[in-house]
Amino acid sequence: MFDSSKKRLDHRDLWMDNLLFHGNRVSAVLDFDRRKYDYPQLDVDRAIMSGA
Repeated sequence: MFDSSKKRLDHRDLWMDNLLFHGNRVSAVLDFDRRKYDYPQLDVDRAIMSGA
């Protein structure tokens, strides 16, 4: 599933509680205490699931 993806330094705890918005845009990302190498799609998926 992740064969075409490359690991990179990611947040690993990207939930709606860790995002600040200004209007309809993300203005800041908070809380980088779990930062490690991982697949970026997992961070995006976590944020989408927590906002649903």
